[in-house]
Amino acid sequence: MEKLMHLATPKYRCMKRQGLYRLISSLVNSYALLLAVGLVMSFFSLFSSATGMLQAFISISTILYAWYANQFFVRVIVLKGPFTRRKKDLLQVNAIVVAILSIVAVICAGVCLIFFDLVKQVLAQKAEQDIPTKSLLMLLIPTLVIGLVLGIHVIWTIRLLRRHKGQIKDSEEEPG
Repeated sequence: MEKLMHLATPKYRCMKRQGLYRLISSLVNSYALLLAVGLVMSFFSLFSSATGMLQAFISISTILYAWYANQFFVRVIVLKGPFTRRKKDLLQVNAIVVAILSIVAVICAGVCLIFFDLVKQVLAQKAEQDIPTKSLLMLLIPTLVIGLVLGIHVIWTIRLLRRHKGQIKDSEEEPG
């Protein structure tokens, strides 16, 4: 029993939370990588319409959010070093865009899953071909999961920013 007592210490719980945060971060990074590849592949077609430009803006914001969230975690949590105010501001601005994206994704996918029969009927009327139920579910469920993971990560990152606000500096000091 005494061998397991170290599992109840605050340091161990903190390490478990950091591990969970890193796991969620790896999912966010994988999604950002997929967005980056998609952005590069469809670079010229994105700027041909307003919806394409909005998609590019949201993709770039998500990629930048993942980048700055990783920098924040490594510099502040792991290395216990300072983080510049400019990078904190960029992280927060991109976090707002990603939070809006996650809210929209969760609401849209959730409503479509709740009223799945109605959505399928509407799509059957509009489409020339019948869309298989499995294909529709394979679109809606990952959208819901990605939205939830992004939302959880944004909330957790903002809480970490507030908890470590003492390590936010006006300018980055040069390493000596």
